[in-house]
Order: sequence, then C-alpha cells, then structure tokens
Amino acid sequence: MVDTQTRQFKLKMREPNTGKEEQLQKSLERFKDCVNTWIQKIDKMGEYPKRGNTHEYGYHEVKDEFPKMYSNVIQEAMNRAIEIMRNRKGSLPEYEADSMSFKAVDVKYDGENIGIPVVGKKKVWMPLIVPSYFGKYKELDKGRLQIVKKEEGWYAYVSVEYPIKEQIEPNGILGVDLGIRQIAVVSDPKGKVNEFYGSELLSRRKELGQRWKALQEQKSGNNNKYQALKQVSGKETQFMQDINHKIAKNIVEKAKHYNHSIAVENLKGLREGEASQSLKEMLHRWRYRDLCDKIEYKAEAEGIPVNYIDPRNTSKICSKCGSKNKIGAAKQYECSNCGVELNRDLNAARNIAEKGASSSA
Repeated sequence: MVDTQTRQFKLKMREPNTGKEEQLQKSLERFKDCVNTWIQKIDKMGEYPKRGNTHEYGYHEVKDEFPKMYSNVIQEAMNRAIEIMRNRKGSLPEYEADSMSFKAVDVKYDGENIGIPVVGKKKVWMPLIVPSYFGKYKELDKGRLQIVKKEEGWYAYVSVEYPIKEQIEPNGILGVDLGIRQIAVVSDPKGKVNEFYGSELLSRRKELGQRWKALQEQKSGNNNKYQALKQVSGKETQFMQDINHKIAKNIVEKAKHYNHSIAVENLKGLREGEASQSLKEMLHRWRYRDLCDKIEYKAEAEGIPVNYIDPRNTSKICSKCGSKNKIGAAKQYECSNCGVELNRDLNAARNIAEKGASSSA
C-alpha cells in the first residue's frame, strides 16, 4: 500500500457575478445556521458528541429544517458542530465563521473551474485563479473542500492527496541559509554558491509596497481605492507564494540529485521578541515560514528528510576551523584564525549543514 500525503491549497476565486455572489452568500448563511442548529441539538442530547450518536439523535429533524441543502452538506455542518462542542468552554458557542465545507464526492473540477453544491440542490460553477505550481496536482484525488469568504474575496481551500516515496538513506546534508540579501543559499557539495532569488525580487516587493502606501494616502471617497488596495495585496501574496514554490522545488531537486537530506534554519514558532533586528527585518520582508513549509512538504513527497536547526551563531562561526568572528556588512566572510574567505551566506549554510549532521548522528 502506497502512503499518501494530504496538502491543502488556498486558491482564490475570480470575482463572481451578482447572481453567483448571491448564491454563495445564501449558501454560506444557511451553512452557518445549520451548524448552529446542530450545536443546539448536541447540547440538548447531553452526551459526548460522536458522529454516530449525533447523527442518530438529530439528523432527520435537521434535514427537515433545511430541505434545500445537500444531505452531505448537512453532515459537514454536523461535523463542524461536533468539533466546536468538543472544544466547548463555558456558555453555548455560536458558529460565526465565514466558512463552509463540502465532501469531495459533491465537488466537481473542470480545468480551472470548480462546481460546488449550493442551496437549492444545484451546483454553481466558479472559476479559480490557478497558479502554475498547482498544475501537477490537478489530476490527483481531491479531498474535502472549504469555501471561505474574506474581505478581499472568496477562496477555495482544496485538499489534495498524493503519494509519498519511501524515505531515502541520505549520504549527506544540504544546509539552507535564509537571509536578507538572498532569500536562500544552499551549501552545495561541490562548493558552488547557490543563491536563490535576491535583491531584484525583494525590490519587486518594495515596489508593490510603495504602490500600497500611495493608495492608502489617497483621500477617502475614492470608490476605486478599496478595490485597488485588494488588488495590490493579492498580487504581493501571489508573487511571494510563486517564488517560494520555485525556491522550494529547486532545493528539493538538488537534495534529490545528491541523495542528501535538508537542514533549514528553525524559524517556526519564533516570537517577535526573540528575533534580532536583522532577523526581524528578514521575516518582515519575505514569507519565510511559508517557504519552510513548502520545502518540508515537497521533500516529504520525495522521501527526503528535513531537519530544523537552531540558527544561532551560524553566521559568525567559521565553517572551516570553527572559530567565531565578528561579521559586518560585507558579503564575504573572513576568518581571523585560519584566513579562509568565502561568501558569508555560503559559510552560514555550511554551518547549518554541519549542525544538521550533528543533530541526526
């Protein structure tokens, strides 16, 4: 039996026309009502909620109350209510999230269009904005779907299942240094400096940021201002996500080529107060946690182990002799002890690889 991995993708819907907007909004409101009806049923039932006892207790009554909803959608609302009630604290909760979910069997995919069941027991087809990286997942099995309404529009959270290869036995480690000058630098075994997307792309983000600031400074009353702000925000997010996918893919392909595992700086869970000023700047300028997540799931699909390494002092320690040196603004790292000179980000990447080797030994 082949192991599989489930990955959820957030895909933006193209702006719906008035009729479809009304159908989606009505379906969302009825889903929320249905969840809250189930919450009341579970409270009245007085037992720990499971799918079996909850369905048996209230399904027929809830179905009669929502005759125009798909049976599976009513059950999805039941599952949402069960989850809420299991985590209940205090008074009876109320479901207010602008989110509704659907079973895979009730959703249809046709190219870049998605068909979802709405109130009235019919499907509405919605076009999606599908990024290039999603292409290879189009034909794979889809799982549960969530439709979420945000200020900037409607989104489809698509779950995709794909096979995971058996984990490799690595014969080395690629260290990945995340930085301000270059988004990522990899410790290539052949000694090359592998710099992934640097200042020219960060300048693109700066350009979008300037456009955002200029729009914010416009006088109120401009009917197009809000739409323009949404457009810039969406472009920036999509831009960073696309670049992160390309970087992650490149890093994982390199690890696969060398049969290496991957060691990455541990930025997960990092609180603002724990970061140095340079790291705060780095985290502010790019979606690094998103990049790490993409490296992790792409590597897992190829059977490549990923280790997260404490990044402290990896920029200051000499990767050749281990002595600690002060670093300035120069791109080159110079060791006062052994005299080695090399790209400072490559030096850090090698130290990360070395830490990765020590932690997995």
